Amino acid sequence: ANTASAQRSRERDPQDNNARIGQPYNNQNDYRNTPDRSTGRVRHTPRSRAVMSERAFSQAMEALRDERFDSDRIVLARVLASRNNMTTMQIKTMAQVFSFDASKLEFTKYAYASCVDKEYYYQIGRIFSFSSSRQELYDYLARV
Repeated sequence: ANTASAQRSRERDPQDNNARIGQPYNNQNDYRNTPDRSTGRVRHTPRSRAVMSERAFSQAMEALRDERFDSDRIVLARVLASRNNMTTMQIKTMAQVFSFDASKLEFTKYAYASCVDKEYYYQIGRIFSFSSSRQELYDYLARV
């Protein structure tokens, strides 16, 4: 009886989260394991990231404004867009930091993949000085 009791005390309780950390049955990775409806097999899809917080966005805007040239700003803006989910308004505000329509257009096309509310993306067209830039963005949105 003593050995059975000792055996049970060494076993981990599957409901105890502290005991599960780092164990193979604890699925604490960055992927969701979702079954594919057509095949029944499990797909591993990345978990969605939260939208960039107001504080993080303010810090990002400050860093963008500190850059002197559009070429430097575009590099930083692309990094920010690739690492964060953003709203249309955040992308629009970020794009307004650029001096030239070409830079605004390049960034807004790139940032589209990071946008969480794509149905409002057309509103970004208002930031362009030239209608040709606005039209190019709309053409891009129609293709993606």
